[in-house]
Amino acid sequence: MRCFMLLFTLVYSVNISSQINFEKGYFITNENIKTECFIKNYDWINAPKEIEYKLNDTAIVEKITSNEIKSFQIYNSEHYFLKKTFTIDENTNQKSEKIITITKLLRVVIEGNVNLYAYNSNIFLYEKDNIIKQLIYKKFQNDNKMEEDFTFRKEIYTNLSCNENKIDIRKLNYRRQELIEYISNYNKCKNSDYVYYGTNQTKFKFNFKILAGVNFYSMESKLTFVSREDRPLNNKSSSVNAIFGFETELLLPFNHNKWSVFLAPNYQIQNQELSEMKTNLYGGYNGIVEMKDDYSYIELPIGIRKYFYLNNKSKISIDMAYGFIAYLRKTNDRAFDPELEYATPLIVSENTKDSTPMFIRVGLGYNYNDRYCFSLNYTPIKTLSQSEINSFSILASYKLF
Repeated sequence: MRCFMLLFTLVYSVNISSQINFEKGYFITNENIKTECFIKNYDWINAPKEIEYKLNDTAIVEKITSNEIKSFQIYNSEHYFLKKTFTIDENTNQKSEKIITITKLLRVVIEGNVNLYAYNSNIFLYEKDNIIKQLIYKKFQNDNKMEEDFTFRKEIYTNLSCNENKIDIRKLNYRRQELIEYISNYNKCKNSDYVYYGTNQTKFKFNFKILAGVNFYSMESKLTFVSREDRPLNNKSSSVNAIFGFETELLLPFNHNKWSVFLAPNYQIQNQELSEMKTNLYGGYNGIVEMKDDYSYIELPIGIRKYFYLNNKSKISIDMAYGFIAYLRKTNDRAFDPELEYATPLIVSENTKDSTPMFIRVGLGYNYNDRYCFSLNYTPIKTLSQSEINSFSILASYKLF
């Protein structure tokens, strides 16, 4: 376990980032000096606090902070930021207002007669006639019920409506794509040329894989006796079982699809059986103890994964998952056959409470050619009814699409 977690930590901390390239772009300083260069494209969600750049392919890497620049752009990408001074209401989840005036880099989403900007990926503003205004939308709790503030619709109706724009503003949602479509249509309606910088945006990607593997597990089960419930009899054994299943994975649209969420249902069978003569139990009982645990179930891990690119064909990953368990078959038999008829019999408890079936898993994987994957997984915690399990598995998967 310690070796596995050490390897897991080392992989996460090492900056394996050959897939993050320096790409052509420029930045303009606060003194209006424009520098054409190569900027390291981290595929940011929000405006970065600094950028790394090189003046040419062989030059040293330099850094410049967002406080020192008024704009920067990576060509042929969605990453175009302008520094603007603007007023916003920061309270997006409260009825009350918190109005502040700030100067920050804004992501340019659309540039035209009307510009559309994004601040912190979830607040949108527009600029018309050199005036920047926030498109305000709020969702908040008021008197134990959820309410929504659609002020942005009134703003659009008052200042951005167009007779030829057929979108029903009353139904317009505060979603990036719907706002992009509306502002684009408005620019068309005003016969204005415009540029949409999201054309080359990193997109969601979906993977479907089949998987199989072997699981080396240790199972500990308990037998509880009436009047001695605080001192259960434990039995521990080790074995191997097979794993079969599939995985659906959604690669998130930022950081070059390095992050993903996944669901990996799989089928497993695990069991343990004991029939053993015990002597001097609880200070004087002799007899045969019998325990049988037999589980057949679907394991449902839901987790998050991060990839680290080695080159264009190879990458490694780390992941962590929390899982649910759906039983197909569950057997928990307990018995004690005493050697003699004792005056005070030792009775097996029939009211032992089942544990909630769940597990936590961490994994380390290697992916080749975006098709074949091999992974090592460690499950330090798994509860199955009246058993506790920890396991180490080796899985192989193949991406179908």
